[in-house]
Amino acid sequence: MNYINDNDVSYFNNLKDAFENKKIKKVSIISGKYIKKIIKNIFILNGRNLINMSKKNNTVCFEVDDIKVFSKVRNVSNWSTLKTKYSRVCINFKDGSNLYLNDKEDIGTFEIEKRIGL
Repeated sequence: MNYINDNDVSYFNNLKDAFENKKIKKVSIISGKYIKKIIKNIFILNGRNLINMSKKNNTVCFEVDDIKVFSKVRNVSNWSTLKTKYSRVCINFKDGSNLYLNDKEDIGTFEIEKRIGL
């Protein structure tokens, strides 16, 4: 299984192990609502390190150096290593690996919230 959901904690832990402490090469919008509604300052994630990933209920938190990014995932959205026709956001890492926000109904979110400690 390549989806994050509340019933599959082990898959999320595998993603944490695979992606934490990696350097982000580029974050890209592939399709969906963020093509028209641009994510402000998305470029500031490029070249930074993904320090930590955590999940509480339906929210995934990415700590990217001193920045926090929150992504709400619902029953029809998930983070995956597989690109699908529903992939909306791609985090491409320097080592060539990718992490995708797959969202069938385009209701998941990807929000750059704040700098840690500010």
